[in-house]
Amino acid sequence: MGEMSPFASAERLEAIRDAIKSCEQLLAKEQSSEIAWEDDAVRPLMRSADLPTSKVAPGVQPVYKGGLQDIGEAATKISRARKAVYELLDGENACSAWFRRTDPRVAATFLSLTFSVDDDGSKRVVKERNDRGIWIEHGPYIARTHEGTGPGAIVTINGNGAFFRTTGQVYKIEWTGSIGSDTGSSRHLHAGPFDGGTLEAQIVTLLHELAHVIGAVPSDDSSAGGFARSQENTELVLRYCQGDASATARKTRLLAKLSGNL
Repeated sequence: MGEMSPFASAERLEAIRDAIKSCEQLLAKEQSSEIAWEDDAVRPLMRSADLPTSKVAPGVQPVYKGGLQDIGEAATKISRARKAVYELLDGENACSAWFRRTDPRVAATFLSLTFSVDDDGSKRVVKERNDRGIWIEHGPYIARTHEGTGPGAIVTINGNGAFFRTTGQVYKIEWTGSIGSDTGSSRHLHAGPFDGGTLEAQIVTLLHELAHVIGAVPSDDSSAGGFARSQENTELVLRYCQGDASATARKTRLLAKLSGNL
């Protein structure tokens, strides 16, 4: 392409300037074409088939593979809790405000997560001595993810933990490294102050894991006797979200009842 003659007409120069301006406006529009999640008219809920599943660990089944309708009760419960948490995060409340301190687009981040169920997860409530020689009970784990992984992270939910179940069998470990023995007793499972298997427990579980995904809380300490860190993280989430989690659960149940789906 040759250079433009300095003797080009004023009309041609004006036309070229207009064309350049149009191109710059189009480029700017393309560069800022992100979804406006705050606009109700432009909030396409990510379909289950679109969620990433390629990083799911062996033996752990992705909940959204093949569509929620075909997965069964576990996926139905996760889907209900997922919808409730999204509505909470997308609203204006103390819980969403706290999450947005770390991730201003936290509702969109939450929608990007993949949820998997660990059907072979521990069923046991373990009773053992901590580093001070005091008997403590903990587990089974409820859910887990990797710290600070951000959008597209995988959250694995224990199929035998408090997300789905109400009780667990107690096993006693007499000394470090020994095999736990069945005590013949059971304990009620909880997620924070909420009974296992309830919508409140499920909402708090997903919020806890989301807090790890965006780095709003430190990594849980799963070493023997170090389970206080996970409890502390749950308490931090509850400080800002307990009331909103309870209100959202009540609203979800009421709407389900009115629609005949409860």
